[in-house]
Parts: sequence; C-alpha cells; structure tokens
Amino acid sequence: MSSTFDARVLLSIAVVILAARLCGMLAERLRQPPVIGEVVAGILLGPTLLGALPGDLSATLFPEEVKPALVAVGTLGVVFYVFLVGLDLHISHASVQQRAIVSVTVASFAVPFLLGTGLGVVLHDDGVGAHGEALSFALFVGTAMSVTALPVLARIIEECRLVRHRSGEVAMSSAVLQEPLIWFALALCLFLSRADESGALARTLLGTTALAAGLFAIAWMLRHPRTRLATSGVLSRGSGLTPALGFVCATSAASAAVGIHPVIGALAAGVALPRQRTHAWRETLRGHVDPMTRYVLLPVFLVLPGLSIDLGSLPLAGAWQVVLVFAIACVGKGATSYAAARWSRMERTDALLVGVLMNTRGLVELVVLNVGFAAGLISERVFAVLLLAALLTTTATGPLVERIQQRAPSPVERELVASE
Repeated sequence: MSSTFDARVLLSIAVVILAARLCGMLAERLRQPPVIGEVVAGILLGPTLLGALPGDLSATLFPEEVKPALVAVGTLGVVFYVFLVGLDLHISHASVQQRAIVSVTVASFAVPFLLGTGLGVVLHDDGVGAHGEALSFALFVGTAMSVTALPVLARIIEECRLVRHRSGEVAMSSAVLQEPLIWFALALCLFLSRADESGALARTLLGTTALAAGLFAIAWMLRHPRTRLATSGVLSRGSGLTPALGFVCATSAASAAVGIHPVIGALAAGVALPRQRTHAWRETLRGHVDPMTRYVLLPVFLVLPGLSIDLGSLPLAGAWQVVLVFAIACVGKGATSYAAARWSRMERTDALLVGVLMNTRGLVELVVLNVGFAAGLISERVFAVLLLAALLTTTATGPLVERIQQRAPSPVERELVASE
C-alpha cells in the first residue's frame, strides 16, 4: 500500500512539473511570463478540461489521497520563493525621480485597495470562503487588487529596454516599496479571519510579537560587527546554504504556529538575513535554491487550485464579474499610476508606460490568491474571477508596452540624466 501511494504521489508530481514546464515554454514563445502557462497547466489538468473528458482522467491522475502531499510540496515551493523575495527586498540605488516614485507608490496602492475593498462588499454574499467573514473578505479583495508583481515586472522592464529610463525606474522602485505593504495587508486579512476563534486573537498577537522580537534580535546579531565577522566565513561558502534553509523553514513553521500563514514568516526570514558584505553568499544561495523552486516546487503550488476548480461551470454572471474586476483593476492601478506620474510632471508617454507597468500582477498576485483560497477567505467562484482577471492584466502588459513604444512621438528609451 505504501509503495502504491508513493508511486501515485511521484506520478502526480511528475505530471504537474512536465505540464507546467511545457505550458510555461509555450507562454514564453507567445512573449508571456512562464507563470501564465503554469497556471493554465493547472486549469487544463483539472476538471475544466481533463475532468470533463470521458473517464475523468483528472481524478485518476490526482486522487484525493495524494493532494495533501502535493499541498506540502507546493507550500515548500512558495515558502522558498517568498524567502528569496524578502532577501532582495530593497531599493538598489537612490532615485532622481523621488517625487514620482512616492506619489505612484501611495496612489497606486491606496486607490485600488479602496476600490477592491468596496468590490469585496458587493461580492460578499456569494464570495466568502469557509473560514472568512465580511471584513477579512473585503480587505482581501482590496489587497488582491493592489498587487504589482515585482518579478514579472522586472522581466518586462528588462525585455523592453526600460531598465535605465524614467518609466522603468519609477515603476520598479514603486513596486519594491509596495511589496511590504502587500504582505502586511495579507497578514492582516489572515489575522482577522481567525480573530473570532476563542483565544485565537490573543495567541496570534502574543505569538507574532514574540516572533518579530526574535527575528529582530537575530537580524541585529547578524549585523553586529563581532557576529558579522564570525559568520562572514560561513556565509561566503556553500555551507551557509543549510542553516539558511533551516532558518526559513523554522521561521515559517513558527509563523504558522502562531496563526499566520507560513509565507509571512518566510518573507520576514529573508528580510532578517544580512545584506552587507554577503552579496556572494546571497548569489550562491539564489543559484542553488531558485532553479529548484522555480521549476519544481512552485509550479506544484500554482497548479493546485486548477485541480479543484472547474472554470467551465462559471455562470454568465461570473463572466460579468471578471469584466468588472478587470475594469476596476485597470482603473484603480493603471489609470491611478498614470495620473500620479503626470501629477509628478512626468511626460505623457513615460507616465502612460508607468500606468501599464504597474498593472502587472503575475506571480505575486497568484501567490496571494492561492494563499487566500487555501486559508478559506474566498470562495471557489471569487477565486476563479480574480484569477482570470489577474491573467488578463498580466498578459496585456507586454503587448501594451510595445505598442506605446512604437507609437511614441519621441524615443521612449531616454537615458536617465543624473544632473536632473
């Protein structure tokens, strides 16, 4: 029995990895982020396609008894991914566009958050998950509408040759500043969803305070001159990989134990680790962890929701909800970013590029949606609506940027002038 179970689990993982990779490669051929293809792979493997065929091949490949194992693998993948995000969560250089960055950061987070929260109130009747309630559900929808996906944004900026130009710098810096706001808002939603349980509020508050104090103490010690000198040798060698991964797993476990999702602990672990004089170690860590996470573990996490959601059963009213969410996303994130950039006296073309770039959702949005769905904050129907809207906004970013560049009256690729 055990060998049969192991075979089913390994077969399921193999199918997920191969399907996600093939769909990711196809997405790249279509000039889209690979994450789009990986999410589509989950939809194709689930009841939407395979489950609708005679014999229900989806249930045969992914029986209920193997899904807990897939959840464990996927959780490890998202923990490592968010840890790497936290490890690099900083602005790399001082900007000459400080006014634009501040205004775009504040406006493009606050406005879509408020609009999304209002949308959550509208969708509340049939949108709350098993463990959600009115407030946490509305705030979660607001959080989902506020996301700008930093990894996908960075790739689009690089491919469109906007790395050293006003629009690329403002969009990238604003996305970096918004990253901790997104994770804080997600943590707040998860916290509120447990606040009505007996003693959960006090345990979560005390546990979170103790965890934050412990991480602060560790961060201080690792940055203290004596401790930094003692650990610099370890961090410069491959032997630093083991304690780093053990640290992120332990922090994520502690985060889950106090009632917060493991991704919050993983992000905090990445932020707590030192950056000074450890660049080579961080690159070594990323070189070892990132490929396994990106191509093996994380695809399992992204595919999982598609294995249990049938988009074909989404009623016509659900299609209108997708259009509504897409419109609010474009207005709340894109148009607001454009207006904030213009208010900061950026030229029209640059401001338009900032608006389009800030509307990129991608992997971070999918992680946030998956976490909320797994935690029971949102229903299957609302998850499907938000997922489709996220895919639409992400796939539209690259082509829109290229179109703006082609129609620009003057070259978009204007180098930053340090004397400004």
